[in-house]
Amino acid sequence: MLTAFDEKAQKAIVIAESIAFDLGHSSVGSEHLLLSLLKIKDCPFSKILKTYHVDDEMIYEDVVRLFGEKDIQPFYMEYSEVVKKILEDAMSMSEDEKRK
Repeated sequence: MLTAFDEKAQKAIVIAESIAFDLGHSSVGSEHLLLSLLKIKDCPFSKILKTYHVDDEMIYEDVVRLFGEKDIQPFYMEYSEVVKKILEDAMSMSEDEKRK
C-alpha cells in the first residue's frame, strides 16, 4: 500500500507507525497520523496548525491522556479503520488528479 504514495506521504505514514509503536499502541490511528504530520517541519499542514499555536507536544500530551501509554511494544501493528479510509481516499484523490 505504501508504494502508492510519494516519498513525503510514505515518510508521514512511517513516522505515524513509529509513534504508535513507541506509545505501545497496537494500531496506527488518525491521532498518530496527525502527530506525524506535525513532526514534519516542512509539511504545509504543520505550518497551518502552527499559526493556530498547535504543536506536536500539545497533541502528543492529548494522545497520551486519551489513549494511554503502554510499557510493552506491540508484536503486530495494523491500521485503524479510520486510517485505512484516509489512505484509501488519498489514493483515490491522487488517481483522480492524474486523470485530469
